[in-house]
Order: sequence, then C-alpha cells, then structure tokens
Amino acid sequence: MTKVSPKQKRIDVLVSQLNDIARDQIAFMNFFPSLADDIVPGLAKYLGEDDCVRLSNHGDEFSFVEDYGHSGLGVEGGRFRIPVMVRIRDHASCQDVDDSAVEAEGQGTKKAERKKLGKLKKSGKKGKTKTKKQKVMAASFGETKTGKTKKSKKAKKKKPKKNQEDTRTDPDCNETFLRFKLFCELRDDDIIIDIAGTKKVTVRADDLGVLYEAIFDYLQDYFSPEKFFDKEVDSYQNASYGFFRKHF
Repeated sequence: MTKVSPKQKRIDVLVSQLNDIARDQIAFMNFFPSLADDIVPGLAKYLGEDDCVRLSNHGDEFSFVEDYGHSGLGVEGGRFRIPVMVRIRDHASCQDVDDSAVEAEGQGTKKAERKKLGKLKKSGKKGKTKTKKQKVMAASFGETKTGKTKKSKKAKKKKPKKNQEDTRTDPDCNETFLRFKLFCELRDDDIIIDIAGTKKVTVRADDLGVLYEAIFDYLQDYFSPEKFFDKEVDSYQNASYGFFRKHF
C-alpha cells in the first residue's frame, strides 16, 4: 500500500493507482485480443479441423452458431481472460445421415414411379409414346405448347430458392461442445497461460505450440471415459456429454 506523505493529497494517491491500472489495461488490450485471434485458427489447425474453435462470450450461455468476437475478452482476477469453445463432431454420423437421406429419396422416387404405372394400368393406357402424326396433330391444338409450359412450371417449382441450404450437404451430425477459459499474464517476453484453472504453460506469442498441446491434453482428460464413470467426480457436468442420439 502506498504511504501518504504529509504534503501529498490523499486523492492524488488514488489518481496514481488508477493510472497504474489504466496503463496495465492498455497494455493488455493492445496485446491479448490479437493473441486470442491467433489462438482460434492455430488450435483448430492443431486439432485437425477448420472452424472447430471459436471465441465465446463471457457468460455461461453460448452458441457455436453465433460469432461473439471479442465480447468475452477482459480482465478477471488480475489476469486477461480469453474464453474459448471447441466443437467436436462425429463425422461418421454425418455420413450415416447423408446416406440414409439419399436412400430415402431413392425409395420415394421408386414409389412414385410404381404409383404412376398403376394409374396407367387402371385407365387402360399402355404408356406408349405418340407417333409423329399424333404429335403434329397435337401441336395444331396447342397440346405440345401446354405440355412444355407445365414442364417449365414444374422445373421452376423444383428450383431451390436463392441462398436456400441443401440439408443433405449440411446434415445433422452427432456433436458436443466444451467452453473453457484461458487466463493470461505477461512476464517480460513470456506469457503464462492458465488453462481452465487446471494447468499453467509458459509460451511466447510467436510460438504457441506448447499451448495447443496442453489444451489437447486438457480436452482428452476432460472427456476421459474413466472419469465419466467415476462416481466421485462431479465436474463431468452430470454426464451431459457424449454422442447419445443414435443409441437411445
């Protein structure tokens, strides 16, 4: 605590302390946001999947669909907070959904063809193509033109709307998410990063490989099957993680 000299105003002491805080905050805000932006693609590349890592917000609720940007960055307990979220997808389940959708589409087409054939049989038509003479006569009564119009209308109906997503190219995959915080301190040229209060690593801004390795170890430990079935551990969020949908 700063001692107050007889000639010094007490308010000046507070001004000095706040100026010290301001200098530290400026240093943090000049350095750590760009570091956070480097960590996101760097960790995603290390884990082996683009866009599997994003910055989250500061609160407990988060969504991987939303882009929180720097909204969750800030100082917490004297250290700079970088909240990160990781999405883990089971791509084998994506393929299963994709294949089943294609199979269902094929079955639907066959069913429609059988239905059409049944109607032809009931009406006594054999479904033969028209002769050249019949086509010429039909054209004189505008039948061919009407047929083309109907076809073009059907084609228009089938045409997907602009920006409409193909659900088969973006199928419903088995996936889970984890959100955790990195707490950072500056020590000269070194950065000391605490990963979710479990492990501290010392890195440099131009070499974050040690951090990514430590985060991967943290994720492996967090999703450890042994820990999941350990009744004494409460930190596994009440068994809310795992790919359950296809089996229960």
